[in-house]
Amino acid sequence: LNAVSGTHNVAIGDYAAYNLTTASGTIAIGEMALRYTTTGGNNIGIGTSALSSTTTNHSNIGLGTYSLRYVSSNSNIGIGHGAGDGITTGGNNTIIGDYAGTTTLADTVVIAAGTTERLKIDASGIQVNGAALASGATSIDGLTDGYSDASSVGLGPNALLNDDGT
Repeated sequence: LNAVSGTHNVAIGDYAAYNLTTASGTIAIGEMALRYTTTGGNNIGIGTSALSSTTTNHSNIGLGTYSLRYVSSNSNIGIGHGAGDGITTGGNNTIIGDYAGTTTLADTVVIAAGTTERLKIDASGIQVNGAALASGATSIDGLTDGYSDASSVGLGPNALLNDDGT
């Protein structure tokens, strides 16, 4: 930890937050976590190479080995091995699972089972298992794994199977 004037930083592991100069509020736990961060503050990287390439960016959270490894933007959350490790310039994302994303992925929420996208929410709407939903809960009825009525929403095989709508 080479912080010259940054405050409230924690670094544990070989090369964790190694290049830190003026960043504050940084937590780096794991080999090379936040390795190249210099002035970007309020970042949390836990896991080998988590957020290792971010330099001046802020407000990112990478939990898991290689999570958000190449991100050079702000306000991303990656949870899981390799979560968001394909994102570079895209910001404001939340990725759960080993889903890489694209270099410019922005303003998106993805929940993945391993590398397979299961739920995705972005400006174009909601997608479940790759199928786009129309707006409103009633569109869930069109899915083979979905159910909705006036007061309930179920996703998954047999979810709310015995719901009578009351």
